[in-house]
Amino acid sequence: MRKRAWGCFLAGAVACVLFWGSWWLFGLSVIATLGVFWSLGLVSNYALRAEVYWRENLQRNMLSEGYSEDEIKQRLASVSVDYNPDLVPDWSVLVNLLFSIACVGLLIVGVVIKLMG
Repeated sequence: MRKRAWGCFLAGAVACVLFWGSWWLFGLSVIATLGVFWSLGLVSNYALRAEVYWRENLQRNMLSEGYSEDEIKQRLASVSVDYNPDLVPDWSVLVNLLFSIACVGLLIVGVVIKLMG
């Protein structure tokens, strides 16, 4: 997911360059590019915060069940650190998707305008 989002950010940045002379299209490209960047951080922060919360709960539960510190460290080390997309709210993913579509669409429009004119 992160590579797609960074690709959309790059598409928005290129669209900004292509629309440098047209202020309203340039402004729209800047807003879309900043929106992709912001929403990527939003999605990442939700996923990371949920992962940290899950690990803290696991550690607390294992302590209350009487596991030793070594067993807890071993268990936490064996748990994957990957982001869990199910923990990210749908609305934040939708915001990221809409800004990404806007960036790619603006890039396509910018390339077409440059090729036509």
